[in-house]
Amino acid sequence: MYRHPSHTRYVQYHPGEAPTDPLEQSQTYFKVLVVHKAEDVKYSFHIFHGGVEYTSHTGEYDETPLAFLATQAALAKYLEEADYLEDLKLHDDVQCFLFRSGKRLILIPWGPMFLKHDCAVVSLLLPADRFTARDVFDNPLPVESSNGEMRLTVTWEGFFLLTDSLSVDELKAAVGKARVSVHFAEEGGGAVRGQFVGEGAGPAKRSDWVGCHAVDLAAVANRSFTDETPADGKGGWTDEGENDMRFLPSGDWVANGVPFHLLDSAKNDGKSCLILRGGMNPNVPFPERVPIPVGQRLSRLHFLHTSTWGTTSGDAFRYVLHYKDGFTEEVPVVMGRNCADWWWLGSLPDALTAWEGPNPVREKVRLYQMTYETNHPKGAQAVLESLEVVSACHRPIPVVVAITGVYSN
Repeated sequence: MYRHPSHTRYVQYHPGEAPTDPLEQSQTYFKVLVVHKAEDVKYSFHIFHGGVEYTSHTGEYDETPLAFLATQAALAKYLEEADYLEDLKLHDDVQCFLFRSGKRLILIPWGPMFLKHDCAVVSLLLPADRFTARDVFDNPLPVESSNGEMRLTVTWEGFFLLTDSLSVDELKAAVGKARVSVHFAEEGGGAVRGQFVGEGAGPAKRSDWVGCHAVDLAAVANRSFTDETPADGKGGWTDEGENDMRFLPSGDWVANGVPFHLLDSAKNDGKSCLILRGGMNPNVPFPERVPIPVGQRLSRLHFLHTSTWGTTSGDAFRYVLHYKDGFTEEVPVVMGRNCADWWWLGSLPDALTAWEGPNPVREKVRLYQMTYETNHPKGAQAVLESLEVVSACHRPIPVVVAITGVYSN
């Protein structure tokens, strides 16, 4: 998050992924430190250049953005001497931390999955004059009142809600009776959840498919992107309930210059992806291996895949290419190289991030794009008859979403 060249080695943003708006940067910084405070994460942090004995000569030393300095000051003012008490349950889509500093209670709410047009309206049976609110820069925010109730609008932005006149029990009782109305913007209004990334990312046009072949997964797909009930042995994704891929869109999309066809479960008997057996969930009846018909001359294959319960190394699964003349190729999928756990947000040496977005329990999950150049001795004359996906049956649960081939000619 630093901008001075001497601090760039600490920056973990990946190319093209860093927010440029100062408010977004400050909100990210604010939320990270609030969570660290709540989880009692021990770390040493200084925002000024020159060591822990910081000075007021900020611009002279490291050009730290003013927005960060203001956020740091507000955090120090309200949370430095505060104790984390607990998370308060307002709504499934609203995160709310409760801290106490002396007689003051501090609530910090935000919507972890909210986009900029989403919000939750919260009504508490308490007088508004018992609270004050401050943004992450310590500017005052209005606390609205309606019919004797206090009303808050919670968005993607975190803020401080302060009271010096309520006990913890009084506040928790009011929160338990709160009325919460969540408003999600329509996807058609531009608030699509998640995005494909890289060159030409977005909906695929007919011209994007010139020279490419979408390997048809319709007959082998065994799960949808959405799972409503965890561990019931049916439904979608990896049977973990709302920890699924429900915001991944179906249809034709471009990621990193490559078109992919993502199945629409509503048009394919409720199935949109292929999930294989993994060691973390051996009792769910996922298959260990699945053959997929191809019947094309292909020189390159692009795989859109991920894994759940992934490790940082070792084989997760493999693609086995079966050619018409009996020749075979094995393409290993190795954790930390050309695939990763869908919750992981780093970069891979042999794969690209293809899509990332939220789910109901996680701010970002991912799909990865792996590319393989076929290596048949006959070159362009070789016909790839089928492609088999084989699980290593170790800890990771393999997930295949789409496969695109490039014609040999």
